[in-house]
Amino acid sequence: SIAIMDADIQYVDFFRYYRNVLLGDDSITYSFSNSFGESSIALFAYYLASPLNLFILLFPVGSEYTFFSFLLLMKIALAGMTAAVLLRNVTELPAFFTLVLSAGYSMMQYEFWQAQNIMWLDGPVFLPLMILGMLRLMETRFSLLYILALAGSVLSNWYTAYFNCIAVLFFFLWW
Repeated sequence: SIAIMDADIQYVDFFRYYRNVLLGDDSITYSFSNSFGESSIALFAYYLASPLNLFILLFPVGSEYTFFSFLLLMKIALAGMTAAVLLRNVTELPAFFTLVLSAGYSMMQYEFWQAQNIMWLDGPVFLPLMILGMLRLMETRFSLLYILALAGSVLSNWYTAYFNCIAVLFFFLWW
């Protein structure tokens, strides 16, 4: 399995718990899965809020390691796809170079280093969309793309959304 370190000792169990919540076998508001029992809303907000985690329902019980690998591949592929969308909209590069650059973005060192903290990989998915939305916002003074990308980033993982906002600010100043 590619689930190592934190992924192996935390996230796989979180995915098991999340499946139980989605199927109604456990509660997100109070669970004895946490220590002597407490609310799991904070656990959900930090670790499990990514909409891609809903795919856990497509995997049978006991295949959480397979799900983890699937989720990692999905997030890497989506990061490349959103980078390609940004590049196609702001450059006039030939398709081949767009493909190479977006593949390079999706396979950057951050993606593989943070594979153990898979919830942080939503940031690179939303960042190119936030940048493109910011560029449209500068042109038209309104950008639904920016609002949706920012909301998606915040709702998926507020921690990486914070860094995405800083990156968009730096990109804005540079642009």
